[in-house]
Amino acid sequence: MAVRFGNWWQRGWRYLREYGARDTLSRGVSAISFAALASLLHKRLVPKLGDLSQATAPVYFSATELLRQHLPSANASDLELFRSEYALLQAELETRYAARTSWPYPSHFSVQGGCSFLLYALVRFLHPELVLETGVANGHSSFFLIRGMLRNGHGTLHSIDVNAEVGAVLNEVERSRWTLHLLQGRDFERQFAELARALPPVDLFFHDSDHWYRWHQFELGVALSRLRRPGILASDDVDYSFAFSDFCRERGLQPVYLADMQRVIGLVFLERERQVSTE
Repeated sequence: MAVRFGNWWQRGWRYLREYGARDTLSRGVSAISFAALASLLHKRLVPKLGDLSQATAPVYFSATELLRQHLPSANASDLELFRSEYALLQAELETRYAARTSWPYPSHFSVQGGCSFLLYALVRFLHPELVLETGVANGHSSFFLIRGMLRNGHGTLHSIDVNAEVGAVLNEVERSRWTLHLLQGRDFERQFAELARALPPVDLFFHDSDHWYRWHQFELGVALSRLRRPGILASDDVDYSFAFSDFCRERGLQPVYLADMQRVIGLVFLERERQVSTE
């Protein structure tokens, strides 16, 4: 501590001699203010792509390449098949959107193409029993998750939102594999935690609700405690704040990122927990 204070004093004395009292005082006040507000400011800053890709956090610009690198089951023939299936689904979804002149939520609420394919392919490869998502809007991501389950003949999607009118794009067949849970009134944190605890273990979690730093981290923490191993923790819009990257760093998780047009998706592939022998 004495060394740090000594460095500070030497730097201040040098500034005073070179720039004068007024400029030195201004620099000092600025430095002290920034140090005092650093944590608060950090939670409100928007990270750049370079901030997310530190050390062992690779950034991909192709969902296919991300899957090849981080999913052992992602062979070339299946990826090609799933790409073909996805193209047909994308065309079907566009037809549904064109059939109506207005929707409850604007188009920019929907996940983008790379994320849509990534979610669909993850479901097709992994055959999850239960997927949990937060933030539904018109149901764009829900559509691809459920259609993957329908192809598999297995799995259910549970979604958490605050509006009963979400999921307008889903038809009756798709809704047969979908359960919507609503957070109502107050104390959303308690309700969210209770809903998550009431569900069976989750294979894939996808955050796309309120991206406010504190709520984002809260969701991730609850989801992590409910995830089966192996499992996947995923989030859209991780470039909205440092919530996802901070969460991973603080818990020793290794994230990967997909840069999808104007957005960045973050994922953590959780490995199977090692069994400790008692023999």
